Amino acid sequence: MTTYAGLWIDHSVMRHTILLLATVAALALAAANRTHENQLQQGIELLETKGDLPAAVPLFEEVAKSPDRNLAARALLYLGSCYQKLGEDKAQSAYERIVRDFADQKDAAAEARTRLASLRRAGPSNTGIVTRQVWTGPKVDILGTVSPDGRYLSFVDWENGDLALRDLATGKDRQLVKGSMRTSNEFAEESVISPDGKQVAYSWFNKSQRYDLRLIGLSGNGAAAPRVLYDNEDAGVFPYDWSPDGKWIAVQIKRNDRTAQMGLVATADGSLRILKSTDWRGSSKLFFSPDSKYLAFDLPSSEDSDERDVFVLAMDGSREIPAVVHPANDVVMGWARDGRHLLFASDRTGSTSIWALPFRDGKPEGSPELVKPDVGQAIPMGITRSGSLYFGVKKDGPDVFVASVDFNSGEVLSPPVRPVRRFAGTNSLPDWSRDGKYLAYLSSRQGVLNSRQGALILAIRSVETGDTRELRLKLDYLNYLRWAPDGRSLAVSGTDLKGRQGIYRIDAQSGEASPIALRPPGEPFLWIWPEWAPDGKRIFYRRDQVLAERDLASGDERELPHGEKVRWPSMAPDGRYLAFWNRDTTAKEWWVSILPLEGGQPRELFRGYISQPGRGRHVPSWTPDSRFVLFPVDTGAWLVPVAGGQPRKIDLGLASVAALRVHPDGRQVAFTAGSNKLEVWVMENFLPTLSASK
Repeated sequence: MTTYAGLWIDHSVMRHTILLLATVAALALAAANRTHENQLQQGIELLETKGDLPAAVPLFEEVAKSPDRNLAARALLYLGSCYQKLGEDKAQSAYERIVRDFADQKDAAAEARTRLASLRRAGPSNTGIVTRQVWTGPKVDILGTVSPDGRYLSFVDWENGDLALRDLATGKDRQLVKGSMRTSNEFAEESVISPDGKQVAYSWFNKSQRYDLRLIGLSGNGAAAPRVLYDNEDAGVFPYDWSPDGKWIAVQIKRNDRTAQMGLVATADGSLRILKSTDWRGSSKLFFSPDSKYLAFDLPSSEDSDERDVFVLAMDGSREIPAVVHPANDVVMGWARDGRHLLFASDRTGSTSIWALPFRDGKPEGSPELVKPDVGQAIPMGITRSGSLYFGVKKDGPDVFVASVDFNSGEVLSPPVRPVRRFAGTNSLPDWSRDGKYLAYLSSRQGVLNSRQGALILAIRSVETGDTRELRLKLDYLNYLRWAPDGRSLAVSGTDLKGRQGIYRIDAQSGEASPIALRPPGEPFLWIWPEWAPDGKRIFYRRDQVLAERDLASGDERELPHGEKVRWPSMAPDGRYLAFWNRDTTAKEWWVSILPLEGGQPRELFRGYISQPGRGRHVPSWTPDSRFVLFPVDTGAWLVPVAGGQPRKIDLGLASVAALRVHPDGRQVAFTAGSNKLEVWVMENFLPTLSASK
């Protein structure tokens, strides 16, 4: 006990008092932290589950005052995210505060720096809209959708056809359903995540060689058995959206009779309700409005047109509303979360951009508003609860180019140009007619659609006038085309509307397809790469590993001895040789050989290193005098002399050069180039802009 200025102080009492005060303070701090933790979770729930950003902001602002530095930094991250989505400039200040004041919170600071860099790359914006990449590779696939909270993307891992899930926060992938493309040929395709984020509906190419509809939970580890929800031996089914209450899946049915239907499959019992029948092309996507009253879709404007218009179907069956009718190609992208704007992509300004159509009381209201210009070939992948639009983009799609080349020296005399400007990114497989007057090519007309909705167009362009004749082919698939010597028809490798694979003759005037040789039942699914004999009386092609010659008059066929595996044979203009290539993936080498048609074994011309062994890229070609074989590789081609000598590299300066064809004048070469890269992007904060414009 001590006396100070007449005061008696008991040290034991003081110690107890100090301990008591410290305990009270610690308890108060713990209680405050619990309160802040609860507030943080409430804010996250409002942001990610309910999409109520205005209600979430004050909660995050309060938690940002917490003495718990981890809680405060996390709250500031969420606060910045809210500001971004609301289109407010304060997002940058929130992230800068984390970097400046919370550097010890390493994870939060690193994420804040990443977001600041993204904001600065986006540059100043009067609208507050932010568009950023979320997935650029590898394995990028755009046949799935985003989860409602924006955390995951469903996709197909095309290594084996697995249905998989990508965590956008960590960049990690998880297998949901294992495919077997290399054994039993089963694989996933379109998929859509349920509104509660717990299931995914997906189409599955099954053992019966048709697409059924299945469900699987997202919490599984790949061992859970999928549930087959709908299967029909006369049709394939593809899911595009869930109703907001989770009771229905909007699907497109592709029937064996070459018709399509839009419908709803009940998640409870798999029953199907047909909404509308269409032609085979059908809609690119189907989207429920947020109030479940309407279904948006797009269809071709006519039987002879590839441009699409957007429609809205009342779910009570009362009416179908023409929403976007325009000479351009207009494709549905989804509904804004407010339900008052219908989003669509359109090329009406010359490049594909995203537009919003005001929609109220069951009908369009006013004119469309440009939201985001020049997004490329965009494929919608869903809108999150917070209103962010995810979409896939096909970049650097294939196109036809023509360049002038001196084939004696290998010098490029004039750089590649696009002879065709329409439907850029969808044109490929060029071939000159034997008289050099026409350039034929395939135009898949995918636009912003995936390939299943695309139409196969054989385009024939006049070299003299530039006029182009377009023939819609009644084929389901095509991967090669060659002009007949008489210029009246073309031979193609493909599959008809009845699913018969083989070699077909296409009439150059009418586009009618007639079979030359069909794959017999039970034979391998490989009848490919037809080449005409110079007299037009015979045709050569590969059937599995057999190199076959077929007499067109009699139908007789003989096998040519070739002594090694044949890939992509190509006929010399003088008819003396077939060139083909082979590769050793272990040694990463390829080589070009020629087979003498008068008898004898193949002779190797050249070996090289495989840097881009893409499937179907390396079809050899010839110069008109039959002196050189051209072999496409990387950004150009090797010019290989048949008589022997040093090959020369022709640098065409474009990525993924393929399908080279030399003009009969010996001075021009047509080819396909383009890597067809896939990316996933997100567009945020567009709703405040639309609301502000009203």
